[in-house]
Amino acid sequence: MLGEKHRQNRDTWQRRRVECITQSREHHSDLSRRSDVKILIGVCGIGQGHITRQSVIAELLLERGHTLSFLTYGPGVETLKARFPDSLVLPVYVPWVACGPDGLRFMETVRRSGWRAIPGILRDLSLIRRFRQSEPFDLCISDYEPVTARVAYATRTPLITLDQQSKLLGFETSPIGELSRKEERARLGLFFPKATKRIALSYFRVNAAPDHRFRVELRPPMVRSEIQNDDQETRPEHTLVYLSNYGSDSFVHLPDLVASLATMPNRRFTIFDSLGRRCEAPLNVVFEEIDREFFPKVLADSDSVISTAGFNLISECVAAEVPIMTIPLATYDQHLCSRTVETLRIGMGLKETRSPTPGELAAFVQQISNARHSMRTNPDVLKPSPTSTRKLIDEIEAVAKPFQDRG
Repeated sequence: MLGEKHRQNRDTWQRRRVECITQSREHHSDLSRRSDVKILIGVCGIGQGHITRQSVIAELLLERGHTLSFLTYGPGVETLKARFPDSLVLPVYVPWVACGPDGLRFMETVRRSGWRAIPGILRDLSLIRRFRQSEPFDLCISDYEPVTARVAYATRTPLITLDQQSKLLGFETSPIGELSRKEERARLGLFFPKATKRIALSYFRVNAAPDHRFRVELRPPMVRSEIQNDDQETRPEHTLVYLSNYGSDSFVHLPDLVASLATMPNRRFTIFDSLGRRCEAPLNVVFEEIDREFFPKVLADSDSVISTAGFNLISECVAAEVPIMTIPLATYDQHLCSRTVETLRIGMGLKETRSPTPGELAAFVQQISNARHSMRTNPDVLKPSPTSTRKLIDEIEAVAKPFQDRG
């Protein structure tokens, strides 16, 4: 089922992508011939969303002839080294910054980090000093990674914050229960007090008043080229399940989830668990290892997704027109994403961190056709396209020093 159909889909998307890249290169051919723009990209190393998003951007910047270096931490170091073997990838230390409804919680941050933070802080200072003494970058880009911003400030380099969290800085979104944007706003304000340009990627229009203290521009999300919409009206009765985790524990008791899935024996489920867990399961439920190449193929073979409310996977579902049931983790951002899935009618958004019940699963399956229609027609859904991708890369280049100097 993943054979000829998906090869045709992939070939179609690749042709579109080549057309986009060709147009972009023609548009910028004169500039590219005259400059090798040096760009430093900082990527949050937590989870896969930041790395996946910035990998798309990095690949397009490399295709335009620019030189890239990366700062990241945690699993992001080895992942970026593997994906960009010809680029410099350096580890940085980023402490967990505790925040709450009242803003930054300094003492809690100190307690969490303790003496262990000192070597990492000294290493970051040494790295910043090293960049100050070397040939400067033409542009710094940060996806929720603060050391890159400090490099930009120290070297007087233009800084773009390019992430999805910044919409919580630039728009006064309403609280959800006891959660609010104040925690994320305090962290973003601490990490990135100044920026040449703030871009927030979003699969939805933010219907909230702007926060005039921070000017944030919304743009459609960027997704990897393997994610595509095959324009088929019917798809197999197959659901992709992605289980992320928050801290050291997953959000759901796996046997409970599998028990709910077992109540729909005529539907297939493929589970990807970020912790690699397994349990006894019926014949219609299979477990797979998370794999960068295999995952998009399974998504293309699915008519629906059940997942945590992570921005990146929801964006990929929007691009592929695959309705999603979201289960929010205990963060405001995830609850906001889950709520928008519900309000946009592109799936079902749960309000609690738990496994869906059999009744909720049945209701979600009944909504699949209508949800897919909403993904296509709802004007508040921001879908990625080759054109929006090219325009975003154009925006990024325009901020770099050599492009500014040419006016």
